[in-house]
Amino acid sequence: MVHDDYPYCEKDYLRLFAPKCTGCQDPIQGDFVSALKGKWHKDCFGCTVCHMGFDGSSYYVENGKPYCQEHYKSGALTGSKKQA
Repeated sequence: MVHDDYPYCEKDYLRLFAPKCTGCQDPIQGDFVSALKGKWHKDCFGCTVCHMGFDGSSYYVENGKPYCQEHYKSGALTGSKKQA
């Protein structure tokens, strides 16, 4: 792979130039999720508490982090119950 006329092996090219996952910071190849001002591996974009993926369902955001409905409304993230 070449970048600015310099050759790189695939591993180094990805490490240096590929977009990084907001969740795990590893390089992203192929499909990804764009959310919360970042790019995520599909497996990395899930609830901050239980890590369950959203699979196209809605999610809630608190302090820039994604939460499932259960943990957002339960107050698990701040210790206080959220109102819908």
